[in-house]
Amino acid sequence: MTICFFKFPLEDSLGGAEFHTLKLARHFAALGRDVKLFTSDQKLFRLFEKNNLPRQRIIIGPEPVSRAALCRWPITYLRACFAFKKILKTVPPGSVFLFQSLTEKIILTSMALRKGIKVFWLEHKVPGRWLRANPLLGNYRRLAREVQIITVSNFAKERFLQLGAKNNRIDVVYPGINIPPSQSSRPGKGPFTIGILSRLDPEKGIFNFLQILVSVLQKHRDWKVLVAGSGKELEKIVGLIKTGGLEDRIKMIGFLKDKTDFFSRISVLVYPSRVAESFGVAALEAQGHGVPVIATKLGALVEIIKHGETGLLVEPDNPEQWGQSLERLEFDREFAAAVSENGRLASLNFSEGGMFRAFDHLIQV
Repeated sequence: MTICFFKFPLEDSLGGAEFHTLKLARHFAALGRDVKLFTSDQKLFRLFEKNNLPRQRIIIGPEPVSRAALCRWPITYLRACFAFKKILKTVPPGSVFLFQSLTEKIILTSMALRKGIKVFWLEHKVPGRWLRANPLLGNYRRLAREVQIITVSNFAKERFLQLGAKNNRIDVVYPGINIPPSQSSRPGKGPFTIGILSRLDPEKGIFNFLQILVSVLQKHRDWKVLVAGSGKELEKIVGLIKTGGLEDRIKMIGFLKDKTDFFSRISVLVYPSRVAESFGVAALEAQGHGVPVIATKLGALVEIIKHGETGLLVEPDNPEQWGQSLERLEFDREFAAAVSENGRLASLNFSEGGMFRAFDHLIQV
């Protein structure tokens, strides 16, 4: 069986969706399937390259999810049709296509189905204005009745149902994590250290959270902060740290190569997202390592965290709740230890093995 991944985004990115794609590709390759990536995303292309997985870079134009990209859609459409027809000549009937961006969903779905190819749409995001107000929404709804959509949470599934997708055409498969062996009780080891693991983009809320945290750090002089990640707000965050004279308290450590080491150095992970996200892999990974999590009460985060048991949930932009939650984990060590262990046990329901079995069943590999 040949399994092909497609992704032609508006912008290149390197986050949960890309690593999720890599995990699936490596899994199918380990089963002896022919795996290949077709993409314009240079970062995803390099991930496949580093892992010696077959890939082909194709430049066809931006995904039609912005005003400028929609203006270019006629040219993108023609270039994509030409490229996709060439691809179809190289794959046998009975192959599986996994689509991630709107371009191939709109153009390639019908072409692939006519050739006897099984088509799945991987929806890593919830449908925002980029889809709800898109002039191609009618095409999306019509084609969605002919394929199987895979979302990463029940929250995301509900959003696609509201958009007009059919319930029997949507499956939920949570992103799986590689859960380490049972950790000893984490709270209480070393100075209280707040961890952040995220893209540093506005919707992730990191800059806003650090603004709130400045006054909290003045109250708790021994607290430390580790920020792992990069993104559009990196310079703003660095400026905030320098302005507050917090260079010795808040450390920027960039993109992580070793998450295990990061989780061993922090007392709590904060996930201050300002938008309703489709999932929260970093929060789940922290739980798997026995690290308590405090997150905003938005989107699918409530499917990962049960407030007061497996973590803490706060209302967005609520400085008092953030401060109280951090202080509770720092000073109530018995509670922190319970949250740590409960979160670790809850993470067992989100294993990589479970995710792979679900995909194997759907795709029937």
